Amino acid sequence: MLIPVEVEPAEGFIARAQVALADSKTHVYVDTSLLMWLAAVGPSSRAVFIDWASTLNGRIHVPAWSVHEFYRHHQRKTQVNEIAEKCSAVEKALKDLKSLMRVYADGPLVPDKPEMSFVGDLEAAAANVESAMRIAQGWNYEAAAFEVIKWMNTHALAATRAFDAFASLKQRGGARYGHEVPPGFEDGHKVTNRFGDLIFWEDVIADASTRAAATVVVLTRDRKEDWFSSGLEREPSEDLRRLRGRWNPVPVPHPMLTLEMRTTANAALILLDELYMGGVMWLADKNRFGRLAAVTFGMDLARLEAATRPPPGIAERAAKRDAVDTLGLLEANRIIKAARADEDRAAVLKTIADLQGQAPEVEATIDSFTAESISAMDPADLTVLAKRLYDNAHLGPSAAATLARRLLDGIDKVNSLHASAIVGGMLVAAYFEEGVARATPVGQLLQELLEWRVDKGVDRTIGAVSRELKRVRSPALYRPSASTDWIDVRIDASESVTTTPVAVGQIYVGPQGVLTDPPIQPELALSKMLGGAKKATVSELVSVIGRHHGIPLSILRVVDAEGDEERTILSSTGVDRFEPLRQPKRVEDEPLPENAPMANADAQPVAEVTIDVDPGGGVAPVETVSAAEAPRAARPPTAKHPGGETDEVPDEDDDLVDNDDLTDGEDLE
Repeated sequence: MLIPVEVEPAEGFIARAQVALADSKTHVYVDTSLLMWLAAVGPSSRAVFIDWASTLNGRIHVPAWSVHEFYRHHQRKTQVNEIAEKCSAVEKALKDLKSLMRVYADGPLVPDKPEMSFVGDLEAAAANVESAMRIAQGWNYEAAAFEVIKWMNTHALAATRAFDAFASLKQRGGARYGHEVPPGFEDGHKVTNRFGDLIFWEDVIADASTRAAATVVVLTRDRKEDWFSSGLEREPSEDLRRLRGRWNPVPVPHPMLTLEMRTTANAALILLDELYMGGVMWLADKNRFGRLAAVTFGMDLARLEAATRPPPGIAERAAKRDAVDTLGLLEANRIIKAARADEDRAAVLKTIADLQGQAPEVEATIDSFTAESISAMDPADLTVLAKRLYDNAHLGPSAAATLARRLLDGIDKVNSLHASAIVGGMLVAAYFEEGVARATPVGQLLQELLEWRVDKGVDRTIGAVSRELKRVRSPALYRPSASTDWIDVRIDASESVTTTPVAVGQIYVGPQGVLTDPPIQPELALSKMLGGAKKATVSELVSVIGRHHGIPLSILRVVDAEGDEERTILSSTGVDRFEPLRQPKRVEDEPLPENAPMANADAQPVAEVTIDVDPGGGVAPVETVSAAEAPRAARPPTAKHPGGETDEVPDEDDDLVDNDDLTDGEDLE
């Protein structure tokens, strides 16, 4: 047995409880106090609890004694009577106050008002209170109790030790309570139900043992010391204080309960009251479970709506940049050159080293990157740091990936120079590997990075990257651009194979076909890129092609198909790979049709589309249009490799920025 000498932070406890609840070996038990509270909350909040409980997949249980005690309270209408008693007490207090103050109000109690005006004010206040009491007494208890009982009956344990335990209960309970062994020793003075907590506890231990539970979670509102350990408290985090100003201490079980659960059922024990249960719900999904969590926080509906309102999208945030805060071509050019050079810089090396230290130091390093500290950085340092962080983030979750995302998320909080340093450094990392242009850009953050291309503070840096890619004859199908014009996608059926649904023969992104038969490399097989799926929806196909080629999903528009239509994926179908000497045909190389619509002019842009390597995973729909709404792209000549060579020859004198693009007063070094 261990006596706690320090208390876990509230946010840490909530996170740990959430992880435990997600574990299939965790079982949850509900006591009577929580059931009574569940009857008291409104129907919307009660529905949220039932929804949340359903996510536990049959691992939440109501012991027999909880059912028994709820039934006793239900028969006696305990909650209805409690409201009536409180209202009666308030009514009597109001009556006594009015009677008393009639004498005192004979004088001028309220300055500058007639005598006895106070009595009128008191009568008006009393009328409001009496109206509120009538509403309280009109609470529909029967409907609330019916919902709780219906749910409780569905989750009640089928077995109980209570009947076998009655014979020795007084002796066992007396021995425990005489030594203040929990639970329930503070109920020792009661005449009836003195050992109710003990009966509940013994059923929980027995059931947890039978199920071989790794962790037991008890949902209870009982915060007495015969359940909980009292002692040290820690101030909750700022994020938690924004939800609720004052938090109860973290619910630490009494040490003897923890010991008994471990030695008897070989399980860990977590106690959750309604407040911390609300914290778990909020952390899990504040939009889905926030209604009930708000009740536990004491948060009104206005604050709940504000807290769960979706954050503004990147396009909306990017559009708010001050029109004066722009970057010159010369500065954009320097950023790209710094990223391409990728020289070791002391500040960058120190940050990278700090990110490889112990957890507290890593967290402190990440937290030190605020809008103010980023704005104070040397732009070249920031450019190289952004590039190296993006490179490391491509390898998977890490401290570098966390900091890369932090930099990316703060682009609209810094000026155009530092925003461009972040974007420029990351784009170079995405499109170049050890100085050589990649065939396709890489990076888990690429889609988010490209969404910032509409920020007027970074558009010239975007252009500088695009020109550099053109100069080195990058074979990338899409070069970064601030343009929001649609790129039409067409999926043609195979002409050589008959399947149901129809098989994919070719996918055109603008004028360029992107599939080949057979795959050039095993990892470029379309089926493998879709997680081994033999069928895929149009949305899934567009998502995987868009991500592979680094094209913003928000500007891809499907022609002649609906996003949920399915297509068969042939094992012989692969995604083509372009080369410097076999350039793809790009949309920007084609003249736009007259009056061509902008991507945001006639439809909502495609939301973030995710592809799940599990063929059963869900995929968000891609914006689709009919043939009548968008012109069908001209079909390129049929060929095994549809991409054609270009006559463009790189000019050795080409630089990152074309002289014709320079504005007055700007010059290249």
